[in-house]
Amino acid sequence: MNAARVIRATHRIRGAAFYSTNSSYNFDTYRFVNRLESESFERERAEAIMTSLNDVVHESVTNITKNMVLKSEMEKSHYQTKVDFAQVRTELQLLEQNQYAILRADTQRLSAEADKLRRRVYEELRRVQSSVRLEMSLEKGRIRDEQASQELKVREAASRVDSEVANLRTQLEGINWELFRTLVPLFCAFGGLFFAYLRLVK
Repeated sequence: MNAARVIRATHRIRGAAFYSTNSSYNFDTYRFVNRLESESFERERAEAIMTSLNDVVHESVTNITKNMVLKSEMEKSHYQTKVDFAQVRTELQLLEQNQYAILRADTQRLSAEADKLRRRVYEELRRVQSSVRLEMSLEKGRIRDEQASQELKVREAASRVDSEVANLRTQLEGINWELFRTLVPLFCAFGGLFFAYLRLVK
């Protein structure tokens, strides 16, 4: 790591404080970590990068304070800083694209699983509805058969009752005829005896 990394860090962090007074160097590590988190870095990873950068800055500042830097070397370092910055930006863009691709793949996978589950639930619901309709149809058929059987039994019972009533009527008519055949001669005989008695009395 060299002084170019220091300059690169200052370009990478917007709003960070960078100054040198009496061999001291400071920058806003809190904002740096927050900026990395806004670039989709995890908290632990952002803190690790910040720690590494802090070590680099400290080492670089120490080297700068110990050695005189020529103008040509500064220009060379400035150019190298731009190259490093472009490389870091490219790496961050690739990382962001990879994370976006992973997130999109996960979203598509979850959407496909949700669609599959929705179709499965719909098919299960249709199967249950068909089963319920079949059971209701069978139950209606059993009820109709039971009603028909009961109606047949009622008609048979009514027919037997009608037959019994007709038999009773026939028997009653026969009894009435027998009584008529029996009582008429008795009444005639009784009438003849009564008239004979009246003649004898006179």
